Amino acid sequence: MADQLARAEDFEKKAEKKLSGWGLFGSKFKDAADLFDKAANSFQLTKSCTTCLSMDTTMTRMAEMQRRRRLS
Repeated sequence: MADQLARAEDFEKKAEKKLSGWGLFGSKFKDAADLFDKAANSFQLTKSCTTCLSMDTTMTRMAEMQRRRRLS
């Protein structure tokens, strides 16, 4: 369980880093959305109520990145 939580946090950090960097066309949003998706799935696998909020926030960020990708 702790391993999944660490993986989720790592994916989330990578997604944030991806957003702060440069990207060609809409690729940084797609890459960030994929990483947020992996983070949300990892949060879900922890099966802990304390991570439900983190999972929800991460899924919201993923949806925002997908929306931005479509607009770019």
